[in-house]
Amino acid sequence: MITYSSMPNYIMRNIAGDNVLIKTQNSAFGNTDVFVFNDSGAFLWKSLSENKSRAQLVSLLIGMYGIEQIQAESDVDQFLAKCLAEGFISENEEG
Repeated sequence: MITYSSMPNYIMRNIAGDNVLIKTQNSAFGNTDVFVFNDSGAFLWKSLSENKSRAQLVSLLIGMYGIEQIQAESDVDQFLAKCLAEGFISENEEG
C-alpha cells in the first residue's frame, strides 16, 4: 500500500489568515520558500504528520467538509500531485 507523509523540512503556519507552508532549511543565498494553501489543503497537510493512504485522506476530507466522494477524490489527487511535484511530501511503499 502506498502512503504519504509530510517532509520534515516544512512547517505550516497561519499568517494573517493565510495557511502558509514554509521551508525551514533555506538555501545558501538566504531565500525562503513560502507556499499558500487553502483550508482543505492545510487540513490535508496537517493530516500527513503520520503516514496516510489516499483512501484515508479522502475519508478525512469527507468527514471534515461533508463533500461528495468524487469531489474529495479529485481534491486529494490534485493535492497529492502538487505536493509530490514540489517535494512537500514523500510517497512511501508499505508492505
